[in-house]
Amino acid sequence: MRSRKVLFWMLLAVDVVLVALLVLIICAIMMALAAFAAGIEEWPLFACLGLTMCVACTGLIFSRRYPGPGSRRVGFALHGTALCLCLIVVLSIGWMWFHAVRRRFLLPAGFQGEVYLLHVRDGAGPGKKSWWRTTYQVEADGFATTTDPPIAPGQAFLDEYDYVEPGGHLQELQDVGPGTLPDTPENRNDRSQVYTYFARTGGPATTYYSGGGHRLMDQCFIGDDEISIGTKAYLLARHRPTDLDAYFAQHPKLCAK
Repeated sequence: MRSRKVLFWMLLAVDVVLVALLVLIICAIMMALAAFAAGIEEWPLFACLGLTMCVACTGLIFSRRYPGPGSRRVGFALHGTALCLCLIVVLSIGWMWFHAVRRRFLLPAGFQGEVYLLHVRDGAGPGKKSWWRTTYQVEADGFATTTDPPIAPGQAFLDEYDYVEPGGHLQELQDVGPGTLPDTPENRNDRSQVYTYFARTGGPATTYYSGGGHRLMDQCFIGDDEISIGTKAYLLARHRPTDLDAYFAQHPKLCAK
């Protein structure tokens, strides 16, 4: 009887700690998303979810067998709340995955640099849509333009980047991994594989001009998506920023009325 009592209160304490940890992990992920972090570790969330659900289910079983009615109510309330929280998080993740924007970007073989998907009001067409995702063809300069609307704030998106090899074969590029790419001598000399790194989205934060000096942002530029493509050595090297002003100046049809 004593061992059952000790186990009951231990499960209660562990569940409290796990629920608090789960809330902290969710808050950390939300803050990282808001700050456009380069990578987000997802395994702590899933590990904490699994542990919390196991402890909550075990705690509910022990609560049924606990003799004190008051303690039983406490056990049912706490473990039931923990289990409900886990189910809400699982359902939310499933809903976000199901409603995520899925896109494929086709790149010229060997391309390294910044890839921009510019969302404009006119002068371009929509992406090639299928029932599963939308495909965009990226030009040799790293730009693709579309009249598709930009991703809404908080909207989940799942992107795939592929080299188009001679003959039409597609080679999918792997992501460099979660977190910031460490600036180490090994990474600075690593030219073995091309990766995708640090996908980010944004609206028109600056004003772009045509050759005549007319403001174009409010007329044509809606937003952009950007990602870095290259080997670890290339990604860590210093590069000149992409000149969007020059791109719009060279493509005046994107802002033609």
